[in-house]
Amino acid sequence: MIDVFISYARKDGLSLAKKLHAKLFCSDFSVWFDQEDIPLAVDFQDRINEGILRSNNFLFLITPESIQSVYCRKEIELAVRMKKRLIPILVIEPERELLKKFMHPKIGKINWVFMRENLEDLDLAIDKVMELLSFHASYVSIHTQLLVKSQAWKSNNKPDDLLLFGKERQEAQAWLKVKFTQGPAPVEITNLQCEYIAQSRRLAELHSTDIFLISDIGDSYWSKKIKYAFLQQGITLVDRDDYIPGVLSERKLETMLVGAKQTIFIGS
Repeated sequence: MIDVFISYARKDGLSLAKKLHAKLFCSDFSVWFDQEDIPLAVDFQDRINEGILRSNNFLFLITPESIQSVYCRKEIELAVRMKKRLIPILVIEPERELLKKFMHPKIGKINWVFMRENLEDLDLAIDKVMELLSFHASYVSIHTQLLVKSQAWKSNNKPDDLLLFGKERQEAQAWLKVKFTQGPAPVEITNLQCEYIAQSRRLAELHSTDIFLISDIGDSYWSKKIKYAFLQQGITLVDRDDYIPGVLSERKLETMLVGAKQTIFIGS
């Protein structure tokens, strides 16, 4: 896995991006940087997407060009979907009208690190970034590992052999239950990660489950919300849309009901 992905616009952010990359690299942080990590004759967008997936933190250098960049926007959107830890860094302050028109709303809501290149305290700003990267680093790193594994599981049609086993599964279940009482969690947990951990536990427990959820098709919005609320708490839950390997479709409902400890019915 990689500690940091740096997103920036070359036209007005390359100089500081290089300095930041060099400083982080010399401080033993692994950095995904397009000047170093995209070989010739490869699909650059695929490499960028893979870089974001495998990075624990997403650094976005705010400049007039970067907030207007279609490529930077794609990178931010992917990082947001993957629920990466976002660290916005103000390099060159855009005009107010540009901010209103182009700033991604998720980036706009987060406190920025000020890192203007002509300031004498540039090193102090970089130190602040390294402090943020180190904050709950282990928790964030596990988030990335589970994201990579769950994406591979999904891409291969969710086979059992790509689930978590033994100590790895137990550690993932413990990670899912971690609570942060002194502030928000450094990263949000994705629905796919919850489903991946839950399915790993269900396989270990011979497909038994805590809850079987019964709902009408018209209640799919609420049933999905309820399902992932339980999964985020480490509670296993299945509904009629879940797949059980080795069970014929006509026996699916019976198998789920027999294997469930409790049943919840959503009525409307």
